[in-house]
Amino acid sequence: MKVGGLSVLLSILLSITIILGSFFVISLDNNFHSKNAIKNLDYDSIQLNTVFNELHYLINYLNSPFSEDKVLDNVDLTEAEKSHMSDVKKIFLFIQLMMVASLVSILILVNHYKKKLNKKEFDKLISKSLRTSSIINISFILLIGFFALFFFESFWTYFHYLFFPQGNWAFPWNSLLITLFPPSYFYNFILNFILAVITYSGLMYFIGKKTEKS
Repeated sequence: MKVGGLSVLLSILLSITIILGSFFVISLDNNFHSKNAIKNLDYDSIQLNTVFNELHYLINYLNSPFSEDKVLDNVDLTEAEKSHMSDVKKIFLFIQLMMVASLVSILILVNHYKKKLNKKEFDKLISKSLRTSSIINISFILLIGFFALFFFESFWTYFHYLFFPQGNWAFPWNSLLITLFPPSYFYNFILNFILAVITYSGLMYFIGKKTEKS
């Protein structure tokens, strides 16, 4: 593969890894979940403890690639809510597999071409790939973020139409899932996700520039 084509491939793989990795940085942040739950719940201390336990059961269920659907029995969900969480879990698993595949591909390519190219060519390849990927990431996330943050309701509806065409994603306002994960929760999640992508991409661009000068 020519160096130009390799740079494009590495840039795409880096973008996938950074964007999906940023998603899991927020998803694995229990402090984020707890703070947003506190903002949206008005229970006494005993009820809060119960709700937090249910919240973390669900978060751990989604984030762990080896968790089974029977974990949902520990949470007071309706069958429709359990069905939806199972569908969400499949998306999380797909994202995890995609991120791991991208990361492994990057490591294989970098290790292979580090031996094949001289130091100047290799540094140029890494620098260009990092900088190109960071520009792709920031451009993509700002475009998506604009619609997600300024037209949230429409964005969120069409997002569910796309990923949950079976239609099992609408629940009463007083259901447990809506109580734990109200619209404001997802708005804040998206906002933090955008900031994470921009931060890591900016860092990646800086590393790319430093590599270019070394």
